[in-house]
Amino acid sequence: MTSRPAAMWRFTSHSDRIKALADEVAEQINDISVEHLAQYLNATWELKREIGSVTNPVLNRQYAVAIANGALGGKLCGAGAGGCWFFLVPPESRRNVVKEVGLCEIPFQIAEKGVESWEL
Repeated sequence: MTSRPAAMWRFTSHSDRIKALADEVAEQINDISVEHLAQYLNATWELKREIGSVTNPVLNRQYAVAIANGALGGKLCGAGAGGCWFFLVPPESRRNVVKEVGLCEIPFQIAEKGVESWEL
């Protein structure tokens, strides 16, 4: 067996753990609470931070500020300069999270057939 660099082993281990968490959520998706889903989002964010190349100091700060201001958990979607945060936030904390993190809010709703987007 060829040896892999330590960073590759860390990535494989972390990505396996992230996949296992996603599998757990998939099994519970019809009955999972927002709070429990937020715990999974936080766990995957911490794993991605440990990988190192997935995040940077700006994103780490945004996530920490969002949590400190009431967000329950979050997910970074997309890649590179085109990324977008998805935060689970109680209604009473929403405006504060948007303001303190410096976000642009994008209204959305869950649709049975998947994501639908249109310009407002």
